[in-house]
Amino acid sequence: MENNNQNGSLGLLSCVTIIVGGMIGSAIFSLSGLTMFTAGPSAVLSWGLAAIVMLIYGLVVAELSTIFPKSGGVFVFPAKALGKNEKTGKLWGWISTWGYINANIVAIAFAAIYVATYLGVSFPIFSNLQIPMAIIAIAFCFILNVLKITVSGKANNILVICLAITLIIYVCVAFFGGSWDASTIVPFFSQGSGGSTGFLKAVPTAMGVMVQS
Repeated sequence: MENNNQNGSLGLLSCVTIIVGGMIGSAIFSLSGLTMFTAGPSAVLSWGLAAIVMLIYGLVVAELSTIFPKSGGVFVFPAKALGKNEKTGKLWGWISTWGYINANIVAIAFAAIYVATYLGVSFPIFSNLQIPMAIIAIAFCFILNVLKITVSGKANNILVICLAITLIIYVCVAFFGGSWDASTIVPFFSQGSGGSTGFLKAVPTAMGVMVQS
């Protein structure tokens, strides 16, 4: 069960759904096509290998968090691990912070555009309103971030549950919608543009999707 104290901290459930929501984002629905283009059916191996690499990354971050148990998360790690003194530590901390901010500006814009694209495909009434819907999506997320953190956590829980349901429906339709044809995965390794080793070439893309999502 989730326990939010009077200081407005996030409970275990909210923390888990924030991570899950970050992993199952817009990029996994859109950029996954690039892995299919490169690797063909063997893209499933690309995702498996990328997951292993990201698991190792997660374990490294977990180890760093035990070594440097300070508020600030991933921004603390370069400051403490790479900084020989307080001044250089702050420099690395600022570099990682601004790098993260700039990367997220691009990621947020990307996600907002794809949210608007999804709405336009699902509901034709929104098909010509991609930019306004993207702006509304960003404004909605902004409002959630300025609200009390417990309110944002609960809203995130609902959104992630809806996202998970959407993903389950997506998978069920793909396999049980009547259009599944096992013959399309043969040959398994050579259908993509990357040839027989395309599944290896697609691993960085899959990793990028996991990080960007």
